[in-house]
Amino acid sequence: MQILPNDFLSANLLRIKKYGKWGFENKQGTVVIPCKWKYAYEFSDGLAYVEDFSNNHFYIDTRGNIVIKCIWPWSDSFVGGFARVRNENMEYGFMDKTGSIVVPCQYMFVHRFSSKVALVQDKKGKKGFINDLGKVVIPCIWNSASDFSEGLARVENKNSRWGYIDITGEVVIPCEWSDALDFSEGLAGVRDLHIPFTSAPKWGFIDMRGVLAIPYTWDFVDSFKNGMATVKDHKGNFLIIDKEGNVLSNKRIEL
Repeated sequence: MQILPNDFLSANLLRIKKYGKWGFENKQGTVVIPCKWKYAYEFSDGLAYVEDFSNNHFYIDTRGNIVIKCIWPWSDSFVGGFARVRNENMEYGFMDKTGSIVVPCQYMFVHRFSSKVALVQDKKGKKGFINDLGKVVIPCIWNSASDFSEGLARVENKNSRWGYIDITGEVVIPCEWSDALDFSEGLAGVRDLHIPFTSAPKWGFIDMRGVLAIPYTWDFVDSFKNGMATVKDHKGNFLIIDKEGNVLSNKRIEL
């Protein structure tokens, strides 16, 4: 008999609730994990977070076996083999799928791993990035930062100006905007600083070299998706533009 991996099986399990208790069924509607839990999250990375009626927390596999008994006040779903945990002092770290702590709880907050690094905030409130061994790979020197998107992460310097760094931590687009969005489809929305005092800051888009691709025209912008972005003009109208900045529609649509 073929034994299917947990990750495959978990994609075919759905949460169900019967008589106030949670369990899981497959896509054919057959209950494969009995409804006995006070609460249950969806499966992720082959494991699901569950809570019993004595307020004990566990991770179970796709056969309903308890794999990890949680000893932390809070923990998260597994993504990429790691789950965030928080101790009694409200400090965050990471555990692996054996339940072992691989990054000690020492940060004010951590994001999930993305592009093999995780965004963290130290006890001084500064942000940087660690790898999955807990080593700081980009120092915590930034006022704020985002996860990496298309190889670049937004960062805010001590002067409250935004720019972009690469995965090595090098500033590849200087911090010179009052606000910025993540890169999407090769473009990122940025808000200009160099404006007349009588008008509000305007948004435009830069390319991955930091070159202005769409002029500072808009009161606000969303990121590009499928070659289109929603923008708002000075009259409060929502418009749809293409990647050359041409207006395609005067209606906001779901992209």
